[in-house]
Amino acid sequence: MAAHLGRFFAIKFRAGVLYRIFDRTGDRAALKECLKTYRAAREAWAGIGARTKGVYMADITVGETRQLRGHWADRPGRRRPLDRPQRPRVAGRHAPPARFKPGSALALEFAVEKDYASVRLHYPVT
Repeated sequence: MAAHLGRFFAIKFRAGVLYRIFDRTGDRAALKECLKTYRAAREAWAGIGARTKGVYMADITVGETRQLRGHWADRPGRRRPLDRPQRPRVAGRHAPPARFKPGSALALEFAVEKDYASVRLHYPVT
């Protein structure tokens, strides 16, 4: 298990370095390789879970505090960071602007159909 853990953390560390390269330089090739490497790390972790199924108890404490518990296989079942997040839908209307100038501020209008305390806009960064 120690060798498999070492492999997982080595791959994950490489993904982190690649992301930092992208973050500092904007190099999209580094980001693409980062995502590929991160997925390989997830597969390595899933392999650990598969190898330990039936070997370890289903719920063991794995650290100093009581909430650090479970089984190796528990982590891959959680929401993946690369998945699209599940966000609540907001009832409202929006008419996209007719045009915009890249690099300039863009005014958006959204008319809600309910009384919300706040609304947060999520948009993809390209």
